[in-house]
Amino acid sequence: MASPGEAGHLQLKYPFHKKSQSIGIPDIALYCLAFHPDGNVMASCGRDGLVKLWEINKASLEKYWTTASRTSLNPTSYYDNKAGAVFAVDFNKTGNLLASAHDDGVVFIQNLETGTVQKLDGFKGAVLHTRFSPDGENLAACG
Repeated sequence: MASPGEAGHLQLKYPFHKKSQSIGIPDIALYCLAFHPDGNVMASCGRDGLVKLWEINKASLEKYWTTASRTSLNPTSYYDNKAGAVFAVDFNKTGNLLASAHDDGVVFIQNLETGTVQKLDGFKGAVLHTRFSPDGENLAACG
């Protein structure tokens, strides 16, 4: 289970193992968390406009990208982001695709293996949620 901890930390709790772990993050509002199907990586997004991948076992940030660049898994500066909020993230069932819902009415699907990005636009207003179907073949999004 993952939840916001004290300011600047993300708290991971393992209810079956009775242990917890804290990951240090910048003090920003988190809007959504999603676990990779293998359970070793977690995606987060929030008000800062960054989509982040966290390596859970190392309690560290693995990769991140801005909604402004949308093509790079590791932008030059973590703090130079001028993009709007990202409201939701979701992995497909194999974990090679990560969808993100943005405040500018766009959904991006990032292929984590190749780095390619597919843009789905045409939404009126912010996209607040996105979810892959259980079989991973379809993606739902709403605002």
